[in-house]
Amino acid sequence: MYRQHFPAAMPTLLANPTASVINIGSFLGMVGVYPQFPVTALPYSASKAGAIGFTKQLAMEYARENVRVNCIAPGWHGGTALGRERRASATPQDLQRFEDYLLKSIPMGRRGEPEELSGLIVYLASDASRYVTGQVFAHDGGVTAA
Repeated sequence: MYRQHFPAAMPTLLANPTASVINIGSFLGMVGVYPQFPVTALPYSASKAGAIGFTKQLAMEYARENVRVNCIAPGWHGGTALGRERRASATPQDLQRFEDYLLKSIPMGRRGEPEELSGLIVYLASDASRYVTGQVFAHDGGVTAA
């Protein structure tokens, strides 16, 4: 059977009655945006959509064994290395256009900060979420709510 071969961590997870897997996707695996900035290129978005599909399927396959599998899909967060190469080669005008786009497209009007993810991670890792599996949590300031 396929599920016996993948993933390798399953024996450890199955031995833990409160196992929780937290995958990191991206809101770009859920929506398409801003084609002028390569961070939103097809390979990145496709891989993040794959992480979301992987999360949902793994959750379904191991729910009866109480292995919880969820995914956090961050939006535009500051303080990450994502897009570093593009930013280094962009003109100041390109960067300003991108920042202007962000401020207009994020309902909360700002980028997220990586440390703002910690509460959601703690929740998903804790017993407080013991009845939550197969979910994708968009952490995007409201972008995917539109």
